[in-house]
Amino acid sequence: MSGNNFVTESFLPESWIHNKFDEVNIKNIHKKYGSIPLTTFPFMDSKVRRYYIDIKGIKKGNSA
Repeated sequence: MSGNNFVTESFLPESWIHNKFDEVNIKNIHKKYGSIPLTTFPFMDSKVRRYYIDIKGIKKGNSA
């Protein structure tokens, strides 16, 4: 899942767009609203993402 919704987000100003893979963003949202520890949440940093794309050959799908 990429976290993008091109139907509703494609017309937003550039300054409103942020990286939805951002571990800091997810942890900040959890700090504000979460109640269960994120001990097993599978964060994907850029190094892990590159591994899946370059080594494993997993491609980003198109949502239609």
